[in-house]
Formats: sequence, C-alpha cells, structure tokens
Amino acid sequence: MGRRSLGLESACAALPAGVEIIYARADSGFYCWEAVESYEKHPCPFIISARKTPRWVEELKAAAWKPSPRTDADGECEFRYQPEGWGRAYRFLARR
Repeated sequence: MGRRSLGLESACAALPAGVEIIYARADSGFYCWEAVESYEKHPCPFIISARKTPRWVEELKAAAWKPSPRTDADGECEFRYQPEGWGRAYRFLARR
C-alpha cells in the first residue's frame, strides 16, 4: 500500500462516528490508479485534477464541447476515458 492510500486510510480512521459520506477532491498529485482504488474502497465519491497526457489531450480534442451556462468557462465537455494502467474507464469533465 503506497503513501496516497495510507493517507486516505488514516484520514478515514480519524473521522468521528456518524460520518456517513466522505467526498474527496484532489490535485493532480493524486492522479493515479492507487489513489482511485483507495477512494473506491471506502466508497468515496471523488474528483481529481487530471494530468494533461498526450492521450488525454486527444480525448479533449475529440470531445463534444458545449456552452457552460452556470460557470464563467467558455465551454465544457464530458467523456469516458481509461488512463494507462487504470483498472477501468472513468467519467472525465473538462472546462475551457
């Protein structure tokens, strides 16, 4: 078990009794399969900032962009993508 999953384990262990749902938001330093596995183990809905790999950027270019009326972004898109080494595909959201 790596540092990222140990951090989540200790954070969950420190929560007071009665906490039913944990939400996680992480920067791109946690953009790895190990962290995703930890979030799913608990289960914990999560958002992680993605790293702009060449494959990921190609997905962005091919995505269907639409207006983003509830934000100050020029547009937004959503697509399913499986990063290399991850166990399955996940939903990705992007804004520009």
